[in-house]
Amino acid sequence: MAKQLVNPIERHVEKIVVAISAAALLGAAALLLISSPNKLELGGAMVTPTTIDKAVASRAEEIRDRIHRHKPTSVVPEPLADEFVAATQQPPASVYVAAAPILPPVPQIDPPITKVADFTLVRVVTPAKPAVTSGRSTVDLGAETGNTLFRPLDWATVSAIFDRKTQSDLQKHAYGASNGVIYIAPPEIQRRSQRPDGMWSDDDWTPISPAPTGLPLPLPTLEVEDGANGPMIQLEQRKDLERVLFELTSTVEHRDRLRPLFHTIVNGDPWSFPVLTTYTDVLKQDDELLFPDKPPSESMDDIYELLGGGGEAAAAADLSPAQQAAANMQLAKDTLARAKKERSKYDARSASNLFFEIQQDPAANAGMRNEAKKLLQEAEQLVSQFERAEVTGRGNQAGGQAPGDASGAPARQLLPTQQLWVHDGREGSIQGGKTYQYRMRFRIYNLFAGEAGKFEDPNDATKVLVASDWSPPSDPISFEPWEAYFVTAEDKTKVQAGFEFFRWFYGAWVKSRRHKFGIGDTVKVAQKTTVPSLLTPGKSDSVEVEYSAGATVLDIDFTRAYRERRKGSSPGGVRFAAPRDETAVVLVDAKGQLTERMVRRDKNHPGKKALADKTYKGSR
Repeated sequence: MAKQLVNPIERHVEKIVVAISAAALLGAAALLLISSPNKLELGGAMVTPTTIDKAVASRAEEIRDRIHRHKPTSVVPEPLADEFVAATQQPPASVYVAAAPILPPVPQIDPPITKVADFTLVRVVTPAKPAVTSGRSTVDLGAETGNTLFRPLDWATVSAIFDRKTQSDLQKHAYGASNGVIYIAPPEIQRRSQRPDGMWSDDDWTPISPAPTGLPLPLPTLEVEDGANGPMIQLEQRKDLERVLFELTSTVEHRDRLRPLFHTIVNGDPWSFPVLTTYTDVLKQDDELLFPDKPPSESMDDIYELLGGGGEAAAAADLSPAQQAAANMQLAKDTLARAKKERSKYDARSASNLFFEIQQDPAANAGMRNEAKKLLQEAEQLVSQFERAEVTGRGNQAGGQAPGDASGAPARQLLPTQQLWVHDGREGSIQGGKTYQYRMRFRIYNLFAGEAGKFEDPNDATKVLVASDWSPPSDPISFEPWEAYFVTAEDKTKVQAGFEFFRWFYGAWVKSRRHKFGIGDTVKVAQKTTVPSLLTPGKSDSVEVEYSAGATVLDIDFTRAYRERRKGSSPGGVRFAAPRDETAVVLVDAKGQLTERMVRRDKNHPGKKALADKTYKGSR
C-alpha cells in the first residue's frame, strides 16, 4: 500500500493552535494588568474596583460636613406690635349705640371660679356597717377557663349601700354644679379574726383579694412634672386614663365589677347576697347600668335568682291556678297605677295586656274577669292619651307634659342608692373554726385625674380612684371547723381509746367508724366512705376519705378524777356530782398545744349528736 505524504502545516497544527491561544491569553492579561480598563469617573476622578469604596466614603463624609455647616436662611418678620395695640384701642363711647336686653339675663348655675387651681379632692361617702352572708359549698373554680375543678370552700359576701345622691351633691360642691356624675369603681374589703381571748384589734385588719370578681380594672401610674405653665402630667399617662374611664362606663363588665356573680356551686349552701333594700331595686340598678335608654318598667333579667326562689323572686310554681290569676290581677293593677304616676305609655300598655289575659284566664272567677274588663278599658284609654300627647307635642289630659323623648319613653331616673358587694371566696382564704369581722370602703373615679393644674395639691391629680374611709366592722360571723372528733370508747387492756371522726367532704358531712389509738399514735385514718356524687347529682359514690384529729395521743389516764356538772335547783344555778374515776385522753398537736378529752363527756356531747344528724346517709 502506498504511503500518503503529510505537509508541515498538517503535521504541526496542534502546536499552532496552542501558540495562538497562549498569545491571546497573554494579550488579555496585559490588557487587564497594564492598561487597567475597569475604571469609572466619580466626582471628576477615575476610580478602580480597589479604590471605589474609599472614594464613596470620602464623598459621603464631605456631603455630611456640608449639611452640618450649612445655616438655614432666617426670615425676620415685620414687627406688628404697634398695629395690634392700635387695633385694640377703644374708640370714644359716643360711637356705640346703647342696646337694651330683649330677654332677662340667664342665671349662672355654676359658682364663678376665679382660680383654676382651687379644687380639693372630693370626699367619698363612708359606708354604713356592711351586711354579710356566708356558707360552705363545693364550687367549680375552673369554669372561667373552661375546665372542671371542684373545690370545697367557705365563703362570705360583704355588701353595703352606696349613697349615689349624696355623693353627687358632694362632687358638685367640690367641682361645680355641672360635675355631679359619679363613676363607681369596685369597693375594697378587709377582714380580721377574733383573737383567742375573744378580743378584737385594729392591728389585725388585712386586705382581702376578692374572688370571684369581674375583669381586672387597669390603674395607670401617674407622676407630676414641672411644665412651662406649672405642674403637669404627661400626655401618654393621661391617655391611659381614658382606658380606665372606658372600663368604668362599659355595660356588662362594669356591672360584673360592682356586683359579680358567685362561683358555680355544685352542692352545699346556695349563694345569696344580703338584700339591703329590695331585690327588685338591685335588678333595677342593673338595668340602669346595662340599658340606660330602656324604659324602667320593662321586664328585668333576674340573673341572681335568689337561689331557692326566696324573697321577691319566689317562683310561681307553688301557686295554684286561682292564686296565680289573683297574683296576675294584682300585678296588673300595680302596673296601671305606676303608669298613671309616671305617665308611662309602656306601663299602660303592659297593664292592658295583663288585663286582657286575665279576661281569657279560665282560672279567674267571674268577678275578677268583670273587673279586668273595666280596667282594660281604662288602660287602653290611658294609652290613647299618651299617644295623642306624642303626636301633638303637648301634655296629656292628665296634666303637664309627657316626660321622656319623642318616642314617649319616660325619662330614666337613676335610683339614689347603689348596692355593692365583694366576695371573700378564694380557696383557702377563710379558715374553718374562726370568727371574723369585715369592713368595706367605696371608691369612685377621680373626675379630674391627670389635671394637675386644677388642684391645690397637684399630687391629687395622680389619684385615679378616690377612696372613702373604712366602714364600721360588720357583725361577727363564725365558720365551723371542717373536721371534728370525739373520744367515745376505752380499752384498758390494750391501753387504747376509741375515736369517731366527722368531716365536711365536698358538700356533706360524713362520718367514720370507730378507730382505736394508743399512746404515741398519730390520730389519723383513711376509710372508704359513702359521699354525694359530684358528677351525677342525686347519686352516691364510695371513696376513700382521710380523717384526722391533727394530733398525737400523749397519755391515756383511766383513773382521772371527774365531777360531772349538772343543772342546779335554782334558775341559772349548777351543782357538781361526786368525784369518780373516768378515762381522760391527752393529745398534743403540731404546735405543742395540749388538749384533754373525757370519754364520758364526748359520748354524750351535743355537738356529736348535731353532726350525726347532718351526716350524709347516701342516696335513696
